[in-house]
Amino acid sequence: TIGSQIWMAENLDYSDNIITCSYPNNDSTTYGYNGLKYGAYYNKNEYDNLSSYIQANVPSWHLATVSDFQVLDSLLGSSVGIDLCSTSGWSDTQGNDAYNFNLKPTGYIRNNILNEEHNSALLRTPVGHCWIEPKFTKFRYWSNDYNTTYYKFPVRLVKDIT
Repeated sequence: TIGSQIWMAENLDYSDNIITCSYPNNDSTTYGYNGLKYGAYYNKNEYDNLSSYIQANVPSWHLATVSDFQVLDSLLGSSVGIDLCSTSGWSDTQGNDAYNFNLKPTGYIRNNILNEEHNSALLRTPVGHCWIEPKFTKFRYWSNDYNTTYYKFPVRLVKDIT
């Protein structure tokens, strides 16, 4: 729990016969949570299908939005990067994971190739993606430039405390 939100402590790793996802090198054994790595990566269409599934089947939770990440920015201030990032795996500065958010340096998949692993954590939102590193003082946001089938990012679930 961070402020008025409950966050999953890991990236989502879900697929079924309708909701598809990807893993770096198509290797779910290493990169899925059975391999204790990053979870699944979703393109825009997969994200939309996943969002509909979550709304219908897990009504108290939702895929994180830009507004959800902005709440974290506001609550944690300039320590947001260091406090949310995991304590290992980063290419330089490690996080302290002060809130058990366990954000790992996942990078992203573009044209089925993993990019930026160990350098940054990127998470898909409804309108693009957000980006954080331990040394960042706030999340950075990109919009629809990455809303294609070629770019795939991990996602997080969040639940508002009512």
